[in-house]
Amino acid sequence: MSIQIRDKIGDKIGDKIGDKIGDKIGNKIGDKIGDKIGDKIGDKIRDKIRDKIRDKIRDKIGLNETQRKIIALLSENPKISAKAIAEEIGIAPRSVETNITLLKKVKMIDRVGSPRGGHWVVNQSKQDEDTQERKKNG
Repeated sequence: MSIQIRDKIGDKIGDKIGDKIGDKIGNKIGDKIGDKIGDKIGDKIRDKIRDKIRDKIRDKIGLNETQRKIIALLSENPKISAKAIAEEIGIAPRSVETNITLLKKVKMIDRVGSPRGGHWVVNQSKQDEDTQERKKNG
């Protein structure tokens, strides 16, 4: 399952659950302190709940094979380019860039320094979490 599909699933589930919970809380608060304030608070609560649920779902789903290969290559050679990664694993450079963006977003990797002179750092604890999750899920 691609990360985009997993993100969409997480977004939809997180949106629905977050909206329902946020609306209920917002409505109760709104009745007590006014609709405008209640709506604003409800929206903030809904968004936070949705984001947390989305992140949890994404964490449970784990990384795909392409992302694991990218992390392995970055671990071996922290200065490797997206173009070299694409050639190594046989995908488009744009796909590598998209996956790197997602890996950075979930804190699996970090970029240190400039785009040309910097290097990648793989967050080992996050990588270990993914490995444990894959073993647990079979």
